Amino acid sequence: MKMFHVLLIFLQVALNGTQARAGDSDGSSDYLSAQVVGKSQEQLLRKLAEELSPAIKEFSRDVYVYHWGDCDYQNKNTPAFDANDEFALESVQRLILWTYRKDKNQGGNMGTSYYASTDPVATQHYGDCLTETRLPRKARFLDDRRHILFSQELRAQLQSAGCYAYALTSMFTTQNSDPCHQIVTSLLLVLRISAVAYPYGAAHSGSCEAAEHQGAFILVNPTLADQKYTKAFSVFHVPNDGQNETRSRIKGVAESFTRSWFDTLLWPDLPTSGSEEWIKDHLFGCNPDKYPEDKHVDPKATKALPDLDFAAKIPTWGVLPPIGDDCCNTIESSQPQDGIIRGRAAVDPVIQALLNSP
Repeated sequence: MKMFHVLLIFLQVALNGTQARAGDSDGSSDYLSAQVVGKSQEQLLRKLAEELSPAIKEFSRDVYVYHWGDCDYQNKNTPAFDANDEFALESVQRLILWTYRKDKNQGGNMGTSYYASTDPVATQHYGDCLTETRLPRKARFLDDRRHILFSQELRAQLQSAGCYAYALTSMFTTQNSDPCHQIVTSLLLVLRISAVAYPYGAAHSGSCEAAEHQGAFILVNPTLADQKYTKAFSVFHVPNDGQNETRSRIKGVAESFTRSWFDTLLWPDLPTSGSEEWIKDHLFGCNPDKYPEDKHVDPKATKALPDLDFAAKIPTWGVLPPIGDDCCNTIESSQPQDGIIRGRAAVDPVIQALLNSP
């Protein structure tokens, strides 16, 4: 009887394994990373890019954006959340890569993606740990804060491809398995877009009164998870990690903005820095007279298109798009965009499963 029970368990395990492999074979859980953007879509993507051309922009200086996340996994009395903590960076990367997954039926802006506010105060109620991401000069972004409606011609082309969107924003809010999602992620790739700006609330400051500051970003380039761009901090302690200058600047910037009932006191034992000049130069939308990319899009404007890269591969562990003017100052023999991805000797099995990593 015991042998029969063992045999039954063995058969059940084998059957489950066979079913899992059969499920994988249809490609539903594969990365898109082995594929490139098909030329069969070239005409549609060019038309889409042409109508969105006024919204295709580049940063003329480094811009800093902020994300609050939940760090309840640790004990506040014995904090272990150092700057550039691997858990936080893996979370950033996982959420950005989710944008490109075709097998997850997630809605919202680009599915379960990584959102970043234009100041370190507006979204404090979302968590107890903070990341600051630097969007480098010359990084390309798509400005969808003022929605551009598609022409009837473009809508007809989209409908023939199974996408019934009337504007870019409606493409972003489709589920990942929807044709609109596949088309818009292909567009981001061929245009080498690193972030997408969309309408959202922002905090107020005497250093930043422009209406253009209202907004947030969806970060869609996994390179941004690299420690070179993203730094993660717990607001409960100050480890000896060489990042106190950055903490003091973030604290000073936060204190210059209007506070609210959910406000978090940042590192009370640290001094503050972060001048009005720094805010105007490095927070998005604070100085549109100086930085044209901060201005709202004029949908009637015409603009020359950048080259569209139809050989672009969808990002995964080792295939990442370039990001800005400082993307490639690493050793030539390595992939310059790998960042922490290749540097990780091992990846948590849960993260592996979420990313379908080999």
